[in-house]
Amino acid sequence: MQPHYVSTSVRFKCPACNKQVDTEVEVPEVDYNYDRLSDSLSEDDIDIECPHCGASFGAHVQNSPSHCAVELSEHPDVEVSADDAPFTAPDPADEDQWLNEYPPDEPFEVFKDSYYRLGDIVAEYGTGGRGSLPHSDDVINRMVFASTIGAMEAFLGDLLVNSVLSDETILKRLLKGDKELKEMAISLNEILANPNVVVDKTRQYLAGLLYHNLAKIGVLYKLALGVDILPDQAQKDRLFKAVLTRHDIVHRNGKDNSGNVIDLPTALVVSTLDDVLNFVENVDNAVKHVIEGAKAAQKAAAPGGNKSDDMRQHRTS
Repeated sequence: MQPHYVSTSVRFKCPACNKQVDTEVEVPEVDYNYDRLSDSLSEDDIDIECPHCGASFGAHVQNSPSHCAVELSEHPDVEVSADDAPFTAPDPADEDQWLNEYPPDEPFEVFKDSYYRLGDIVAEYGTGGRGSLPHSDDVINRMVFASTIGAMEAFLGDLLVNSVLSDETILKRLLKGDKELKEMAISLNEILANPNVVVDKTRQYLAGLLYHNLAKIGVLYKLALGVDILPDQAQKDRLFKAVLTRHDIVHRNGKDNSGNVIDLPTALVVSTLDDVLNFVENVDNAVKHVIEGAKAAQKAAAPGGNKSDDMRQHRTS
C-alpha cells in the first residue's frame, strides 16, 4: 500500500548559504493500522530545497504520533526542527483551524495541562505502570520525555512572544540587543504597506527559533526582560542534558550517537517532568514580575497617572 503524505514545516540553517530555511515539505503520514504505538512510525527519504540558494538536501523522515523528526542525510549535525504531522484534515480548509496565529494568553496554564496529562500517561502506561501496554512501556516513556521538553519549548516561545509584544520598552530592548533583529533589513515599501511590519517581523523571528536551545533562549530573555531563566547551575546542567536526551529520542529513535539504547526508567521521566515544571514556574513568576513593573511604570508616566493614587493615599492617611 502506498503511504499517504502530509505537509509539515521544517526549519534549519542551510549548510550551503548559512541562511535560515523555513519551508513546507511532504512527509509520510503516521500509519494508524497497527495496534502497537511502536509500529505506527512511518519513514521515508525526501529532498528539501533551500529557497534562498536553491541547494537540495537529501533527508530522512520519521513520523510518529508524538513527533516528526527530519535529519539531513549528509549533514547529520544540522539541527532540523519539524512541526508535528500526525494526519491531514479531510478538507484542506480545515488545516488552518489547527494553527494558532498568536500564542495563548497564559502559556503557564497550557504547560500545566500538559504536565498533568503526561504525568497520568507515564504513571498508567510507562515502565511499571498500571496500564495494559506492557510491550510499549519503553516507547511511552520516550514519548512522554520528548513531549515534556516539547511542552517546555512551547512555553518558552509563547511567553517570550507575549512579553516582547506586550510592551514597547521590552521590544526596543530586544531590537537593540539581538544582532539578527538589529541588522534585519526592512524596505521602505514594506513599511509603507504595513505600519506594523516591525512587530510582525519580530513575531516571525521569535516563532522561528529553536526553543530547546536553552543557551540562546536564555540570552534573549536576559536581553528583553532582564531575566536569568537558569540561575541554578545544577538545574541548568540537568535541563541541558534532558534536551540532549530528547534530541536522541527524536532524531535517533532513542539511541545515543554511539548506537546505544538510552535507558529511560519511569523514575527519571517523572523527575524530569517535575524539574521542568519547577523551571517553567520560576520563569513565569520572574517574567510576570517584570511585566507588572513595566505596566506600573507606564501608568505612572501617563499624564495624571499618579493623581488618583495620590488622592487615595491622602484619603487613607
